[in-house]
Amino acid sequence: IKKKMKNWIFEMIGIIAGICIALPSIPQIFQTRKTKEVKGLSPLMFGLLAMGTGCYFVYGRYLGSVSMMLFNAISVISALIMLTLIWKYRE
Repeated sequence: IKKKMKNWIFEMIGIIAGICIALPSIPQIFQTRKTKEVKGLSPLMFGLLAMGTGCYFVYGRYLGSVSMMLFNAISVISALIMLTLIWKYRE
């Protein structure tokens, strides 16, 4: 029972971490679409974010962690959307 409880606690920590990592870029997507302003946004940062979270997605697949795959997939998609918006709205 202790091992199951311990695993459940760590899974919850992983879910909280995933939410904290995956969701913050979503308001930026809406703001950028609304204002079409990308002057202060770094394509390098979003490119590295997409690459890093893509690697974590693969690692989550290796571990069989559904939450790790889900939140990293959201992060990859968000970063790719931001890269697309940066390229679309750049001057």
